[in-house]
Amino acid sequence: MEVKALKKRSYLRAGFMGVFTSNFTFIPFITIFTYALLGNNVTPDKAFFAVAIFNVMTEVMMYFVPNAAASIGELLTSINRMEVW
Repeated sequence: MEVKALKKRSYLRAGFMGVFTSNFTFIPFITIFTYALLGNNVTPDKAFFAVAIFNVMTEVMMYFVPNAAASIGELLTSINRMEVW
């Protein structure tokens, strides 16, 4: 049971790391592209600010969310193990 939980945790972490590496370029590009398609004027200062904000948000979300999910999984595994005793 514990091995299954660790396996799920590893898959979850691998998925988040895959998304993490692609977010630095993909999400700001799509956002700026959509902003331009809506008829707004994209200037370098707006694009730089958007990329900077996305980098901060991505780092926070991609470091803390996987750790929180892994901690919850470990917590549930520990609770199940204690209930068996």
